[in-house]
Amino acid sequence: MLATLVVASFVLTSVTVLLLQGDSLTREEAIGISRNTPIVQEALGLGDRLGGIPRVTADHWNATYIISLKQKNPNHEEFENLPEDHGVWRVFWIIFPPGEHILHFVDELTGQVLYEAAYYFG
Repeated sequence: MLATLVVASFVLTSVTVLLLQGDSLTREEAIGISRNTPIVQEALGLGDRLGGIPRVTADHWNATYIISLKQKNPNHEEFENLPEDHGVWRVFWIIFPPGEHILHFVDELTGQVLYEAAYYFG
């Protein structure tokens, strides 16, 4: 009886994890969502005209990491809208020239851009 309960619990947990992972955005999808925002499109267009080479990084932040960031930095605006029950993709663009750094947090489940910031360096 106990063995059946353990096996059933394992199967249920495995199925739940697989279903949740199937709904999560991939790194490439998160970059694509970020790339299609007006601010990135404008910077990429200007960068193309100036001979710039864009660089992009995308890092996955899980819920545990987000919670720890919010606890350590309770007044940081960029973390306010991040979920605590699932992760996000942190997508960071460096487009030089023109000297733009663009940051997006993309919700891994909805694909919504939760935060956007642009920094200009000249």
